[in-house]
Amino acid sequence: METFKRIDKACAVIITNAGVFKQVDLYKYDGLLFCKHGAGFIGLNADKSTTAKSIKWREIKGFKVKKSPFRIEA
Repeated sequence: METFKRIDKACAVIITNAGVFKQVDLYKYDGLLFCKHGAGFIGLNADKSTTAKSIKWREIKGFKVKKSPFRIEA
């Protein structure tokens, strides 16, 4: 069984609908890119949206992303 794998020295900045900026660690799962959020994970989409409707991502550091039309492939 595959698990979420932390990507060393990589992080993202996410923004909530309330305007809160947060630096989060990046993870790889099933070839896709996720970030840690609370007790779970949210997927990062190529258009800077996420799988959590109230959160967007602003930038990614320490990791080169390959953009696809719908998801970022890790």
